[in-house]
Amino acid sequence: MKTTDTLRIGGSVYEYEWRRKPIKTLNLRVRPDGSLYVSSPPFVSKEEVEKFLQERRLFIEKTTMRGLTLADGTSVYLFGKKMPLFIEQTPGRHHACITENGVYLYVREKDNRDERIGLYRNLLKETAECVFPRVLARLYPVAAPYGVPYPQMKLRRMRSRWGSCIPTKRVITLNTYLVTAPLSCADQVVLHELCHFLEPNHSVRFYACLSRMMPEWHKWREEVKKYTPYCL
Repeated sequence: MKTTDTLRIGGSVYEYEWRRKPIKTLNLRVRPDGSLYVSSPPFVSKEEVEKFLQERRLFIEKTTMRGLTLADGTSVYLFGKKMPLFIEQTPGRHHACITENGVYLYVREKDNRDERIGLYRNLLKETAECVFPRVLARLYPVAAPYGVPYPQMKLRRMRSRWGSCIPTKRVITLNTYLVTAPLSCADQVVLHELCHFLEPNHSVRFYACLSRMMPEWHKWREEVKKYTPYCL
């Protein structure tokens, strides 16, 4: 019997497939696209399977963070939408593009993971350059009444944070990987950094300010965590 479902583990939601087999122990495999595959003895219940997955949270999180292969037929996310990934070999210029059908990486060598990662990163950067300045322009009127100056926006790839700021230089920096998450996640990060122009640390006053600008910020701060595996 095969069962397919989703489960929240920590701050992320994972798809998992579960099969009962004539075996004696539960086994877990993390697939290249970040989904989970569990095999179990015939007598094991769904509750036991999900408890088994929860107990292996650290292994799952570490594996998915380093396990995204960008292989043909796997998936990536753009603005929270899961999109199929297609790898096409071409003798010409290698490049990436987004279509209605999915994300395409045109590579010189199909087996060259470094080439795929480079194209993926460039695609996210180009998308961020197109979208995030408009996000800032849309959100700035929310912060302007508090005396926040209009900042310069910089974009770069970061592994440990979604955004940062230097209030004295009126600069905020966004992680290009934010384009994998829903736009409301980017909204939360932008407003978070703008609040630092008023409150430099994460004090009670800082979070009160953020709550006035975006009452539902908690929800989107948790939501963005599920896209960490797509930060290569």
